[in-house]
Amino acid sequence: MKSNPGRRLFFWTLVLLFSVTTATVLFLTFGYRFDIKRGLFVHTGSFTLKVTPLENVAIEVDGKSVPMKKLSILNDAFHIGSQMPGEHFIRVQAPGYSDWEKKAVIESGRSTEFWNITLIGNDYPQTAIPETESVKKIFPSPENNLFALLETRDQGTLVKTLDTGTMLQSEVAFIPETSPITSSDENLEWAPNTENILIPLIGTDGQRTSFLIDIKSGAVTNLTLQSRISNIHYPRWDGRRKNVFYFLSENTLYEWSTETLDTPPVAIMEKISGYDISQNSIYFIDAETGIVFRLKSGDIREEAKQVTSKEIGAPNALYALTVYDEDRIAIRDKETGQLFVFNNGKDEYFQMLGNGIRGVQFSNDGKKLLFTSEREIFIYFVRSWNTQPLRAENEVLQIARFASQINFAQWTEDYEHVLFAYNNTIKTIELDHRDRRDMRTVFSLNLPPAQLLDNFSNDRLFIIEEKDGPTLSFIPFPIIPLEESVTP
Repeated sequence: MKSNPGRRLFFWTLVLLFSVTTATVLFLTFGYRFDIKRGLFVHTGSFTLKVTPLENVAIEVDGKSVPMKKLSILNDAFHIGSQMPGEHFIRVQAPGYSDWEKKAVIESGRSTEFWNITLIGNDYPQTAIPETESVKKIFPSPENNLFALLETRDQGTLVKTLDTGTMLQSEVAFIPETSPITSSDENLEWAPNTENILIPLIGTDGQRTSFLIDIKSGAVTNLTLQSRISNIHYPRWDGRRKNVFYFLSENTLYEWSTETLDTPPVAIMEKISGYDISQNSIYFIDAETGIVFRLKSGDIREEAKQVTSKEIGAPNALYALTVYDEDRIAIRDKETGQLFVFNNGKDEYFQMLGNGIRGVQFSNDGKKLLFTSEREIFIYFVRSWNTQPLRAENEVLQIARFASQINFAQWTEDYEHVLFAYNNTIKTIELDHRDRRDMRTVFSLNLPPAQLLDNFSNDRLFIIEEKDGPTLSFIPFPIIPLEESVTP
C-alpha cells in the first residue's frame, strides 16, 4: 500500500508545530521572551517594588500601566515579571501623593529591587495642639504616647507632659529663673520607668544646672545644691537600674540614685572627656589619650575594659560619644566637629570621617551612621548592605550638599531616607542613588522650624514653629490616613 504524501506532510507539520509550541511554552515558562529586533529568545528580568503606602498603588513601566492582575505581592512588595533586559522607566502613583519616578536597568535573569519607595503626600493635614504658645522643646518618653514639653513662662521653665493619644496636657513643675538649653548635646532625659526626668537648664547667671523631677509628685531637686558639686552637665539614666543616673562635673563621672539623694554622689571615674550608655554599659573616653573604655553598669569596682587602641585628638578635648555597641562607636569633638568612627566589623576600622560635624545618629539596626555638617548630609555604612543597591562596609556617601544651613537631620522609619529642615521647608531625601536621588518637600512653613520630631510608632511628625498662637503641631507622616487622603 502506498502512503499518502499529503497525510505524511500533514503529520510532520503537526509534529513541527507541536515542537515549536512546546519549546515556546517552555521558554516562556522559564522567563524567556522573543526579541523581534534581535531575532532570538532572551532571558527576561523583573522588578520588585516595596511602596509606602501599600494601598491604592498604581504602577507604570515605560508609560504603560501594569494591570493589578499582573502584580504579584510577596513580603508586602510588588513583583513585576517578564521585563526585557535594558533600561526602563518606572512610575509609582497613589491618590493624594506625588509620583515616584526612576529609570532602572533590567539585567537578564535578575530582579531589580526597590525595597524602600516612600511616596510623599501632596497636602499633609496639620493639627495644632492648643496651649503650646511657649513650647521650646519636646522629648518623647519610653512610652509611645507620652511627651515632655519645656515652656518658657514668667522668667522660668515650665515642665509639662503631653499624652499624644488624648492630647491632654498636665503641668508637672515650674523651675524659676531658668531657661532650656539650646545645644543638642544635652537634652531632657526620661527615666526608663518614666517616673522621673533629668533636665539640664541655664540659670539667669548663665551657669548650667541640672534638676531631677518626680513626674507624679512634681518634686524638684536642684542637683547642684543637693550634691554641692558645681558645673553638673550631661546627666544620663542607667539603662538597667531604674533609679540610678550619672553626670559629669569637670572631668569626673559621678553615679547617684534617686533613693539616696541625702548621701553624696559617688565618683566612679576621673579624667574623662565624654561618656555614653549603651546596652547596660558605660562607655567613656580618657581625657589624656582619647581611648574609649567600657564599664558594666553597677561594676564600679571592676577594672574598665579598653575598647579602642588608637589615640585621637588633643589632650583634654571635650567629646560626645554615640555608642551603638562595643563594636560600633562614633566620637565627635564638640569644639572642632571632628568625627571619628570605631568599627570592629570584618576588620577593625578606626578613621576620622570629617570635620565640622554637628549631628550623629546610628540607624536602629546599627548598619548605618548618619552624620551631618552645617550644609551636608553623609552616610557611613557600618556593615555591608546586601540589598540593592549594594554597599560595602566602611563606605561613605555624601547624600546631599546645600547652599545654606540644614537642621534636625534624622532617619526616617525605613532608614533609607533622611528627614531634615532646610530654610522654612521640611524635606526627605533617599539614599538610593540609582538614576538620581529622590528629594521631596514634605511640608512648608512660614519660618524655619524650631524642632522636628518624627514619632514612628504613631506615624506622626511633630513640629515646633516660632510664631504667634499654638507653636506645637503635627502632620501624619509618612502615611496620610485614608479618610484624610486627597483624591485627585
